[in-house]
Amino acid sequence: MNNVQQQPNLPFLSDAQNFLLRLLDVLRSHASAINDAADGRLANFAKISAAYTSGVNEHVILCDPSGPFPLVLPDAQSMLQKTVVVKRINATTQTITITTPSASTFDGAASVTLTTAWQRRVFYCDGVAYYEIT
Repeated sequence: MNNVQQQPNLPFLSDAQNFLLRLLDVLRSHASAINDAADGRLANFAKISAAYTSGVNEHVILCDPSGPFPLVLPDAQSMLQKTVVVKRINATTQTITITTPSASTFDGAASVTLTTAWQRRVFYCDGVAYYEIT
């Protein structure tokens, strides 16, 4: 695991444009180091085509179904302040049923579905329930 400096060393340049370009390089470097330090968990995604149970670090789930299947998102308690995007990446209309392993709900419902081609759903979790935000 990489270590991330606690305080970045900002460039000192008199030219404002050069300063901004160098600052952008520093910020990109730190963003990369943070993601490396988290073992890539800040940018995980899954591409699925059959029944699947998602992990707490999968924030984008791409569905390529050839038939109907369930997708189980983590319990809301483990997803506090996280956003999850579920996107169908083909033109089929097979039903993907999204649930959780517990009593967590989606805008008050026990499950939601993807039923149309290229459909997506974006959820925010408050630690108690998932809420569709699009």
